[in-house]
Amino acid sequence: MAAHQKKNQRLRSYPKSAFGWISIALLALLALSGCKPKSSQPTPIAKLPPFELINQDGRPFGSKDLSGKPYVTAFFFTSCVTICPKIMGAMASLQSTFKQKALDVHLVAITVDPENDTPQRLRLAGQKAGADFQRWTLLTGTKSQVTDVIVHGFKTFVGDRQDLGNDLFDIGHGARFVLVDGAGAVLGNYEHTDFGLSELVKRIERL
Repeated sequence: MAAHQKKNQRLRSYPKSAFGWISIALLALLALSGCKPKSSQPTPIAKLPPFELINQDGRPFGSKDLSGKPYVTAFFFTSCVTICPKIMGAMASLQSTFKQKALDVHLVAITVDPENDTPQRLRLAGQKAGADFQRWTLLTGTKSQVTDVIVHGFKTFVGDRQDLGNDLFDIGHGARFVLVDGAGAVLGNYEHTDFGLSELVKRIERL
């Protein structure tokens, strides 16, 4: 008789309806999904081909020198008085953030006016922006080299020079920061706004 009562107690402890079994199944699925490792690695957009230009010291510098660490690339020219100062200011902000967070990330600024932006002019522009040349490199080269790297490598654009009068001119170019990983994969493009920079830093921290 006691054994029969124990059996009835065990049966009563189980769910008596389909709803009970469904609840158990849902709880099991939730538990399993919580245990699955989630990848935080960004999906590459493209593969950057090898490149080499000339840095602010007049020395060759390119993808081989950047191999093994992520880097952020921007495009500018030293005579620009519109968007370029904002871009350089945003790069200076990133430089400070990377130092504070101990992130080993390099900064690269490529001129879209290589005919005028000599290494000496790039060095002066970097110094004006507060560049630490151990972490931030400015690049120039021949017009064909620079155009090839920017257009066919980074997949952004460079416009023709437009004279504005009063010895001023403009050159259209991409204004987004390009994030590249240590293997040369392009991971994303980011605005130089506060929100864009914040998203860029967050993505780098997940690398």
